[in-house]
Amino acid sequence: MSEVSTKPEASRSLADEPEEAALDMADTASETDGADAGPGPALKRGRSRSVLWLSGLIIVCLVLGLSFAGAQSFRDLSSARARADELEREIGETQHAVEELSRTIEDLRTSSETIERLAREDLGLVRPDEIVIVLPDDSP
Repeated sequence: MSEVSTKPEASRSLADEPEEAALDMADTASETDGADAGPGPALKRGRSRSVLWLSGLIIVCLVLGLSFAGAQSFRDLSSARARADELEREIGETQHAVEELSRTIEDLRTSSETIERLAREDLGLVRPDEIVIVLPDDSP
């Protein structure tokens, strides 16, 4: 009886070896070619398109953000100007009131007629020789 080997290497035939060698060489070539050559032109074109698209998107977002910020700033500026105008009007009114009060104070210091008029109108005072007539209210 002949001896049969159970080793897998012994069961190979010589015809199988050239095919395996060719497959090994093809695998090795594809691994080294992919690592050395880098991405292909189609992949580079796809990347450049995505970079352009992303850059465009970023620019559009920046422009929109700046326009919203500018619009908000314009509204704030308009509001501040309106408030400044209102405050200037109030300042003018207050200055006018202060001037009137200053004249009244000066009249009270210098004019006895002004003091007498205010005493009659505000306090209801009369001179000793005057007769006071009180009229009833018109309300029923």
